Amino acid sequence: MLKLYYKFNFATEPTEVSGPICIAGSIGSYEQLDLIKSHAPWSFTIGSAFFDNKFDGTFLEQINKVYDYSRK
Repeated sequence: MLKLYYKFNFATEPTEVSGPICIAGSIGSYEQLDLIKSHAPWSFTIGSAFFDNKFDGTFLEQINKVYDYSRK
């Protein structure tokens, strides 16, 4: 069963779940990506941060930067 966390609250930790999770919304910095990575989600989404150029570059460059960073 897939659990979805929408607009992940970075001030508090989510409750423990036993299954894959998808984190969606409010991811707009490398610091937040580090926190996301520490929880090892099955997936996560980024939307408006790319439109707001939070990761510097063209839309495609930002996608590639986040992808590469998340694979480290």
